[in-house]
Amino acid sequence: MRSEPLQLLGKLLWAITIALRQGLVRIYEAQPDLAVKNQIRVPRAVKDWSQAELAEAVRVSRNSINAIENCKFDPSLPLAFRIADAFGLSVDQVFDKTGV
Repeated sequence: MRSEPLQLLGKLLWAITIALRQGLVRIYEAQPDLAVKNQIRVPRAVKDWSQAELAEAVRVSRNSINAIENCKFDPSLPLAFRIADAFGLSVDQVFDKTGV
């Protein structure tokens, strides 16, 4: 019974090897990190909102807002749109892609 998962794994690895050889699957090198700068602090200060108030408005935790402001976390696209909408700005006005 224990050999069945190993046999299945072996078959899967063989199938991946064949697919790679035939060019059906490609392995891409990792892209250089693309940093996303943000301007969240400025419009948040203009609205006199705390991180907690912005977090509530966009339905995430305060810790998430803090991580985004400190460039430790890049928001998902839907979250980026919710943040921009909360300020009445476009995504481009709040977030700036750099490092390209």
